[in-house]
Amino acid sequence: MKKRTLLLLISVLPFSAFLAQAETVGEALAKCSETKNSLQRLVCYDRVEKQVNRLSGAQAGLPVTMPSHTPTVAAERRRVEPVSQAPAPKEEQFGLEHKVKTETLADTFAGKVTKIKKTARGKFILTFDNGSVWQQTTDTTLKVKEGETVLIERGLLGAFYLKKEGLNKRMKVKRVK
Repeated sequence: MKKRTLLLLISVLPFSAFLAQAETVGEALAKCSETKNSLQRLVCYDRVEKQVNRLSGAQAGLPVTMPSHTPTVAAERRRVEPVSQAPAPKEEQFGLEHKVKTETLADTFAGKVTKIKKTARGKFILTFDNGSVWQQTTDTTLKVKEGETVLIERGLLGAFYLKKEGLNKRMKVKRVK
């Protein structure tokens, strides 16, 4: 007789813990949805999910009742302005995205050199009248003086070249600022 009572208590004890909780799964989810902090809300949802999984494993034979309605409070609160996305490229322009961007950019820049500095490695740093700063990247040099107007041309693969009018020579530069 004692064994039966003990066996009955052991089998009913896990169910009583679930019944002792006054809230259903729906109520627990509704409480979680009311949490304002997203991290705390996620932790709350995870806690409910773990409890449901743990109890559903213990109550394999019992039917689970789900609430007939879903809480709309969370859906109303999460209304966010839609992010405007760029329109998808058409089939005719597929693969030409990079070309469209470079076609709209200028191919050359003419500027007056206002300041010339030399680095420890002997490379020139040129400051122009518009505030842009360009640094020499190769060993090819041009004799440039302050106050001269020079051209910077766009090359292939993102390269830029500085050249003087009337000379058939150029040096590779990169924009620093």
